Parts: sequence; C-alpha cells; structure tokens
Amino acid sequence: MRYKLFLSVTVFALISVQPALIQAEWLADLYLGAAITDDSEVKVDRYFSRQSASERTSYGTSFTFGGRIGYWLDVFHYLGFAADLSYFEADSEKVDFSIVPLSILLMLRWPLLISDDYPHGKIQPYLGGGPSIIYYDMTVDFRPAVSEKVSDWSFENGWDFRTGLLWQFHRNFGIFGEYRYTHYEINYKDETEEWILGYEPRTRLKVETTLDTHHFLTGISFRF
Repeated sequence: MRYKLFLSVTVFALISVQPALIQAEWLADLYLGAAITDDSEVKVDRYFSRQSASERTSYGTSFTFGGRIGYWLDVFHYLGFAADLSYFEADSEKVDFSIVPLSILLMLRWPLLISDDYPHGKIQPYLGGGPSIIYYDMTVDFRPAVSEKVSDWSFENGWDFRTGLLWQFHRNFGIFGEYRYTHYEINYKDETEEWILGYEPRTRLKVETTLDTHHFLTGISFRF
C-alpha cells in the first residue's frame, strides 16, 4: 500500500507539471559527503525458537555519495522537481546497514543576484523534500541472545528533506553545500506459510529499528 502511494504521488507530480517542461532549466547534480545516523533501538525476534533481543545501537560516520536529475520551471522559476539516487551506510559492532535511497523531491529556491548572464540568480538558497524508497542490505548479530546471525535485504519507504546553498559561477555550472535529513523505519519480516485451518502466513523472524540520518554534502551542479 505504501509503495502504491509513493508511485501515485510521483506520477501525479510529473503529469501536473508536464506543460511546463517545454520551458525548464534542467539540472544534473553530483555530490559526496558524510552521513551520521542517530543511535537507535534494534530489536530481533525469532518466533519459532522464542528468542528475542533488543540493543541500543550507536552507528559510526559513513561516507555517502549520490546524484540527482530534475528541472526548475521557467514560469515559476522558484519551483522544481528532482529524482535523487544515493548510497550510505549505518554500521556498528553488531549491526550493519547498506542503504540505497531513491527520492522524489519537490524543490524550492530563492534566486539572488539576478542578471542577464544569470537570470535564475548567481546565488540560490534552496529547500527540497519528498517521499523516499530504499533498498537495504542488513546484518544483525545478537548472538548468543539470538542463536543465529540475521543477514538479508529488503525495501522500505520513508522521507527525505534537505536544504542548501548553490553558487552558480558559470552559466552552466555551479557548486553547492547541502544538509540532508532522511528518516526510515525498518520493519523486516521473514514469513512462512503453515496449515492453520488453511494456509496462512506466519512470521518466523522480525527485525525492527529506525534510521534517522544527517548528511553533510558538497557537490557540483550542471545546468542546461
């Protein structure tokens, strides 16, 4: 249901602005930086063996990188849309997450120092935010409290928010600094089917946590 909502919002946003695409300032951004994930409670339940463990986990700082493509409208030159794909990790001694988010962003900017050479502003503070879906690969090792290490992958959805400042030093190029905040709730389930008055799904393993991450980024922007 959540994935259907994510896709519906994306399709609606693209269709609603289609007439304005003829007049748009297209962008392609590349960035890198550091990702710092807040401490979180990680819980593992193995229902068949009746094992459960929960630990407060502190994550180290991760390297992150990514890119986005999108456009700024010409008619409403403060409004834009973008798709963003990136990578970061949330790792600790017992818990490791490798995360690939895909975010659909509504972008807002405030053009400053407008001139004939820079009709959209030489300096551009901006905001962005929207729904995000992640592919993640995880390893959770709470042995001996839980007899086996958990290692698997799945998808979840969440939110992506950011703010930054771009300096467009050339008509087609700019550099920017950006702060990004992402929020994802991990609700991993490994299910099997058993005969209980008919075949019914039954959870045999569950992993739950929340990943709130602060990203500090710098990058280059191409405008055309």
